[in-house]
Amino acid sequence: MKVSDNILDNQSQSDLSVVATDSPDPVSAGQALSFNIIVANSGPLSSPLDTLTDAIPAGTTFVSATAPAGWTLTTPAAGGTGVVRWILPTGFGAGASATFGLVVAVDAGAVGTVENTATLTASNVDAYQTNNSAHTSTTILGSCTMAAVAGNPANVIVVEGANASFGASASGSPAPAIQWQVMPSGGGSFSDMSGETGASLSFTATLAENGNQYRARFSNACGAQFSAAATLTVAPADQGESDPPQLVKLRTPILSAAPRSADFSSRSPQLWQNAPNPFRSETVIRFGVPRPSHVKLGVFDIAGRQVASLSDQDWQAGDHMVSWSGRTADGAPARGGVYIIQMVAHSTTDGRNYRAQKTMIRIE
Repeated sequence: MKVSDNILDNQSQSDLSVVATDSPDPVSAGQALSFNIIVANSGPLSSPLDTLTDAIPAGTTFVSATAPAGWTLTTPAAGGTGVVRWILPTGFGAGASATFGLVVAVDAGAVGTVENTATLTASNVDAYQTNNSAHTSTTILGSCTMAAVAGNPANVIVVEGANASFGASASGSPAPAIQWQVMPSGGGSFSDMSGETGASLSFTATLAENGNQYRARFSNACGAQFSAAATLTVAPADQGESDPPQLVKLRTPILSAAPRSADFSSRSPQLWQNAPNPFRSETVIRFGVPRPSHVKLGVFDIAGRQVASLSDQDWQAGDHMVSWSGRTADGAPARGGVYIIQMVAHSTTDGRNYRAQKTMIRIE
C-alpha cells in the first residue's frame, strides 16, 4: 500500500520519494565516486515546481551531473564545491519517476567516509516527508596509486630437475596483488598460474618447460601492470645415450680401428663434468687418456656449431685439464646458454677412438 492511499483528507497532496545508491563502495581516495538518484511521485496528485538538491559532499569536488528530459540543471564548476540543483518547472505527474546522475572526485588525502544526501521538494503539500531525502555513506580506502614495476624477473638457465626461481616486485597503494603468468615455448598468450601469487615463483624445471616465458601481473584498485617476461632455459641433466635430437649430430659410436689392447682396456678414456657449472667467466674441463693420444676437445652450441677449440694435439697418458674463458674462436664473449663439450681421443699406439660429451651452461 502506498502512503498516498491513506491521504484522503487533503486532495492537494502528493507522495514524493528519493532513493540513492553509490558506486564504488568502498572507493579509493583520489578516485571518482558516482551517485545514482531516483525520484518518484506515487500521487495521488501531480507535484508542481519540483527541486532536487544535492550538496557536494565534504572531501570531494564536482565532476559531472546528468538530468532527465524536462529538468534543468545548475552545478558548481568542475573541480569546485557547492550545490547541484535539478528543477522541474512543470508538474511531476502521479506515478512518474526520474533518474539523475552525479559524479564527484574523492580528494587524494580524504579518509573515513563520503556522506551524501539528496533531497526533493515541491510547492504543494507532501504530508509524508520521511522519504523525501536519501543518504549514502561510502567508505574511503585511502590514497590509490597505480602499481609500478620495481623489479623484473631475470632469465633463468638450469639443468632439468634443478630448481628454477623468478622474482618480481612493484610499488603502489594499496599494495598490489601478484599473479604469475606463463606463456608456453613457441608463442601463444600468457595465462595465470594457479596458486602462484607470491613475490617469487619457484618450481622444479623439466625439459618440457624449456623456452617457456614467465611474468608477473601486479594489480590494485587503480588498475594492473605487467612485469617484463623472462625466459626459462632447461638443459638435459646428462647427455650420455639419451641426447636430445639436436645433439645427435654430435654423437659418433666408438670406432674399432684396431684390436683392443690389454693396456688400453685396463682403463677407458674419461671426460669429466666441467666445474664450475653453470659458470660466467671461466670453467675448467678435465679429461684423461690411458695411452698417448691425439685429443680434440671442442665447444659446440645447442645447434651443433663449433664455438671454440680447446685442444687439437697429442697428450701423454694420464689426467689433464684445460679451461674455457667463455669466448668464441674469434675472442668474442659467447652468449649465455647451453653448450656441449665434445671430446674425441685417438690412441697413437693402437689406433682406437673414443668420443664423449658433457653439457655445460654459461651465464651472461
